[in-house]
Amino acid sequence: MSHPILSEFDIVFAGGGTTACVVAGRLAAYDPSLRILILEAGQHTLNKPIHQ
Repeated sequence: MSHPILSEFDIVFAGGGTTACVVAGRLAAYDPSLRILILEAGQHTLNKPIHQ
């Protein structure tokens, strides 16, 4: 079964670690038309000093 939101992306990375970010960046540079999603779990830090 396909999830409607995830079907809007060409590539989905589960986890935003170093490897996923590097590979996503290289894929995006190779083909800018790709729709890439990086999912990262963890605590929300948007309005905290740790957020950069």
